[in-house]
Amino acid sequence: MSLEEQNMEQYWPFAVFLGVVAGFVIGLIFSRRNLNSLRSELDQQKAELNRQVNDSMETRELQARTEAERDALKEQLRQIQDDRESLKETFQALSAEQFEKNRKQFLDHAEQRLSVSEAKHVTELDKRHESIEKQFISVKEQMDRFQEQHQKIEKTRTESFSSLSEQVKQLAEQTVQVGAEARSLSTALKGSSQTRGRWGEMALENICEMAGMTEHCDFVRQDQDGNDKRPDLVVNMPGKGKIPLDAKVPFADYDRAMEATDPDERQSHFEAHGKTVRRTMLDLAKRDYPAVVGGKVDFTVMFIPIESVAAAAFAAQPDLQEEAMKNKILIATPVTLIALLKTVALYWQQEQLAENAHKIWEESSQLHDRLKTFTEHLGKVGTNLNKALNAYNSAVGSYQGRVLPKARSIESLTSKTGSKDTLQDLSVIDGAVRGLDIESHAFDRVPADDDQE
Repeated sequence: MSLEEQNMEQYWPFAVFLGVVAGFVIGLIFSRRNLNSLRSELDQQKAELNRQVNDSMETRELQARTEAERDALKEQLRQIQDDRESLKETFQALSAEQFEKNRKQFLDHAEQRLSVSEAKHVTELDKRHESIEKQFISVKEQMDRFQEQHQKIEKTRTESFSSLSEQVKQLAEQTVQVGAEARSLSTALKGSSQTRGRWGEMALENICEMAGMTEHCDFVRQDQDGNDKRPDLVVNMPGKGKIPLDAKVPFADYDRAMEATDPDERQSHFEAHGKTVRRTMLDLAKRDYPAVVGGKVDFTVMFIPIESVAAAAFAAQPDLQEEAMKNKILIATPVTLIALLKTVALYWQQEQLAENAHKIWEESSQLHDRLKTFTEHLGKVGTNLNKALNAYNSAVGSYQGRVLPKARSIESLTSKTGSKDTLQDLSVIDGAVRGLDIESHAFDRVPADDDQE
């Protein structure tokens, strides 16, 4: 069924309804015209009868007939009115039925269009969902890579922290060991100043060994330099830096204070001990060891190998460390000296890593240059191989086209066909030597820092 036939079928009831309405309207118009005509005629007859009523009985009869006709006309008018109401009700019924039918057809059509649109939107939503899902997968992959990198960084940080914790633990153990040795030697320190100086030098050597800095420390014995113009130890730093370090053991007043039983006497000895340490610091500042050893460091480390001796001096002279820093003297104990040497050791490790990296770069640069030369030679070999291959193929072509036919004729004449003396066929070698793609793999030497400058 075509679209026009479907439309005709859909609108046929509506056309019938319009025809009925049109007929009703036309009939109503003609009925009104007839009614008006009848009324006019009735009025005329009534007027005529009124003029003749007094003349004769015929006039009365005519009037009676006229009344009867008027009644009949009234009945016709009432019938027309009834027909009008009936047609009106029929029209309303047909209108409601046609409206309901049209509404149903509209809803069916709308539902069909909605289904098609919904299916189209569902397909489009599926495509968008698929696109978003692909983007989400890409983001998830990036997040996975980020998580992996974060885990690697966290692992490296944990390992570094574990290494640092181990170093701190070793430092604590070494500090305890140094303290124990210091207490065990307290009796020996009650001897001469030379004995205490010798013991301080030994403590310096032990601490340097604990910190792993022996190879970067230069020791000067007192018996090697009697005039005492050089420090006990010079710590070498990366970049030609030198830290002068001198051991001092001001123990006499401290020992008297520890042996005193009277609090006032003990306090007096502690104050004397603080003043002694201060004088020792000022005397050390006058020697200007940084100028003696050279280098870029402008301070001297005054090493007191016993923690309690230094603590007592700081307690008696609260501004001792501040005054020492003004005079470019750093008062160090075993704990602070080990920390200082460990820091310098880390600088040396960084220096060694930088030196190794520089050596690796130099070796890589040399390898790069050699690879470049090698590829040039190899490219020449490939070129020569191609030339040799072309020459060989040309020779084979000449052999097969010019030499071999004549040789076959000779073999056939000398009855050597099929024997071992028969000349063999030579085949052309197809293909060419693969060249080096030097342009895409740029063997350009990476410039060094000096070259960039």
